[in-house]
Amino acid sequence: MNFLEVRDLTFKYDRCILNHISFDVERGSFISLLGINGAGKTTLIKNLNKLLKPTCGSVFIDGLNIADLKSKALAQKMAYVDQHCEPAKNTVFDTILVGRVPHINADVVEEDYQKTEEIINKLNLQDYALREADTLSGGEFQKVVMARALAQEPKLLLLDEPTSNLDIKNQVEVMKLIKEYCEEKNISVIVSIHDINLALQFSDKFLMMKNGEIYRYGDESIITAKSIKDVYKIDVDVIRHKNRKSIILN
Repeated sequence: MNFLEVRDLTFKYDRCILNHISFDVERGSFISLLGINGAGKTTLIKNLNKLLKPTCGSVFIDGLNIADLKSKALAQKMAYVDQHCEPAKNTVFDTILVGRVPHINADVVEEDYQKTEEIINKLNLQDYALREADTLSGGEFQKVVMARALAQEPKLLLLDEPTSNLDIKNQVEVMKLIKEYCEEKNISVIVSIHDINLALQFSDKFLMMKNGEIYRYGDESIITAKSIKDVYKIDVDVIRHKNRKSIILN
């Protein structure tokens, strides 16, 4: 059984945004959602975590239909990072501690503090732990947001354009931290991302979307000049450099 199963997922507003989406995710996979703005990437992510209710179709995680899971149970299985996260007037430590809420019954216990410290150390945030979150740079705060999501101990991490407002250095740092931590903990990742080269550097699978449908889904072999032309309407060369595919604009 696959870890995540999406079956015939359709979502409509006044028009169809997602049209009969079906795919499976293996545990520990790192999947990039690719496509132009309006292709349905964000809507898909929000249907996977019940922020939006599908018009029809189902999503199963660990064999359980998410429609049957209460919010707390779902939050113990998946964490979501929106592309627009604003810092609250709180310390970095307390901001990350908020991620423990799905595991807290009556009050915060020692395990919650220990898990928060573990995440802070893993993501190299020790120097920021007692600073106010709203005093951090964009790159620093994005790492804190990731740490808060990972503090949930999710089995699936959903990220909506987590690097869109970061410079190149911070884009690579954030993606590297996510990749390494999630590999260590065997956490599956689905990330909506615009930079195809960044996706090629860190992902093992790619889901290309076009007009609310899956255009291609698979490993890097689906990233071709033709598929990019079909999805993005641009001409590129696809080369291999240092044993990694890269795209170059023509």
